Amino acid sequence: MGNVDDALWDVEFASSDNGLHVAASWATDDGVHLLWSLDGGETWSTPEDVDANGGDSELYWSADGSTLFMSYSREDSEPNQIAVVVGTANGSSVVLGDPEYLADCSDGECDTEGAVSADGSKLLVTWMSSGDGISVAESDDGGTTWNTTVIAAGPEAFDDSEIDAQVVMSPNGAHAVVAWERGIEEDSSDEVIYVAARNAEGWSDPIRAGSNADGSDSDDPRLAMSEDGQRVAIAYEYEPPDGEGERAEVAISEDGGLTWSSPVSVEGSEAFDDDDPAIAMSDDGMTIVATFERDHDSNDLTYLIGAVASHDGGETWTSPRWVSAGNLEGRDPTIAISNDGHRVMIAWESFDHAGAWSAQVVRSDDGGKSWSDPVSVSKQHADKVDGTKVVLSGDGRTSAVAWHLDDYESDETIEALETASTYMPLRCEAANGHPFTDVSAASYLGSLSVNSRSTFPVGNHVDCLYRLGVSKGTSATTFSPDDYVTREQMAAFLARMHVEFNGETCTGPQPFGDVAVTSFAYDAIGCIAELGVTTGTSAITFSPADYVTREQMAAFLARMYEEFTGETCTGPQPFGDVAVTSFAYDAIGCVAELGVTTGTSAITFSPADYVTREQMAAFLARLWRTVT
Repeated sequence: MGNVDDALWDVEFASSDNGLHVAASWATDDGVHLLWSLDGGETWSTPEDVDANGGDSELYWSADGSTLFMSYSREDSEPNQIAVVVGTANGSSVVLGDPEYLADCSDGECDTEGAVSADGSKLLVTWMSSGDGISVAESDDGGTTWNTTVIAAGPEAFDDSEIDAQVVMSPNGAHAVVAWERGIEEDSSDEVIYVAARNAEGWSDPIRAGSNADGSDSDDPRLAMSEDGQRVAIAYEYEPPDGEGERAEVAISEDGGLTWSSPVSVEGSEAFDDDDPAIAMSDDGMTIVATFERDHDSNDLTYLIGAVASHDGGETWTSPRWVSAGNLEGRDPTIAISNDGHRVMIAWESFDHAGAWSAQVVRSDDGGKSWSDPVSVSKQHADKVDGTKVVLSGDGRTSAVAWHLDDYESDETIEALETASTYMPLRCEAANGHPFTDVSAASYLGSLSVNSRSTFPVGNHVDCLYRLGVSKGTSATTFSPDDYVTREQMAAFLARMHVEFNGETCTGPQPFGDVAVTSFAYDAIGCIAELGVTTGTSAITFSPADYVTREQMAAFLARMYEEFTGETCTGPQPFGDVAVTSFAYDAIGCVAELGVTTGTSAITFSPADYVTREQMAAFLARLWRTVT
């Protein structure tokens, strides 16, 4: 995405569950605008002017990609108003409806927050007004009609209208929670966090959540919710009564926000900077990851981005992982998590003290237990990178980041909105569990053992292939681990690995006359022939029903490694039963060097033996862990 036509601010970013539907909105002196992509950010629509009086906006895609929902404040209208726009994706474009004005707003700023159900039928928007309190408008028909409820009335309902109320809603729309900050007593500067929860019985009265000590100060709540709407996490900034040890805290609700646990202090977040924390939760509510910004040194020169994770629904937490580079400033992190909680992305704006700015991201493939090194997704800018937002598809394969540029010296916005998107194949550090009842936990394929000469992460090989979609089993509940693998089955496995690795359909002409058009592997065989992974058993035959030998498997895997990495694969030959004249001599040395095989003994490979499905699972999973 390139430049837009005016100075801009308040960039918002949203994505559907499959990552293909992406949208960005922003404000200018000429109102509020948006554009969208229906191919994961590869191409973008022309920017569309939504409302000439529009100001700060919030943007949401329904999980199924059918509905684009924007809420915003009309700050240049008289009186100020709360407005929404609903767009419908029709396959090739997004058709926006007319703005709907929900309420007048007595404040100069009435910023909104919203949510949309997975199918786009239920919409919610909340806002704060000093004259009216905190209001929620809801639609159960995709935005055709709206009902408004005041969930906290009067000017004492909240403390600061410049701090937005936060909202989260379950995918089916049955549960919702709104959080905000307010004074403990009227005219008190001490602040605590309040929430209101909605279920089938309607909205609750305001409920205190988090630390409640007199003299304390709790700010900037952020929410995350499980798929069933029962588990809710809230992260916020906390300053104790003595003013020492400002830190991040997290509290958990197990009943949709009606009652809350005692808060847990985030270890390592002391000297917490006065900026928003961020939090995300897996669909099952077990994995919760929070990110925050903290002071790095006594001179207040460098700020670090930290992350903590819980894998038991918030009962225990990891120690903080400092994910940003220590020699760079890290500011204003945002977070996204895959549905299963395995993949997590954190993005932030970063700069060095020479004045070079960039947007940076890190990735975790194990629910926040470990993190990649930070990567710059933007080029370095002399202008300030600001408003960085990250989104992640539900399956974790596709991520996109958006940011805009400010004139750092004058703190004025300039004409640039930028995005970066990427496809990321899944990894196998984390296990989902497979459904196969015939895979023994005692077998080498079902155990947690790995090749002792490798550095592969511990994991279940069958589980890895099942998670990737490479193997679907021989039935819904069986894997048939002792069965031999046919050549057409092997082609299907390899083609699916190629698709997962590259995120693209793999096709090719069918050069072999013995492959039936009705074969489940017809396209897969064409794919691996086009890639050069197979040359068949002759120029015109593939022998699809023949069993795969171990030397054939080695040749397939070595060629796939070269296809994935672009590198020639070689290694010494450790096995005495592999003839120098074997077509797979170098390939066997390659896969041994990679640690993909240890042979049938320390000195034998048994090249002519057939490959069983459990052996195939081990070979393929080890190769996958090597290339990802």
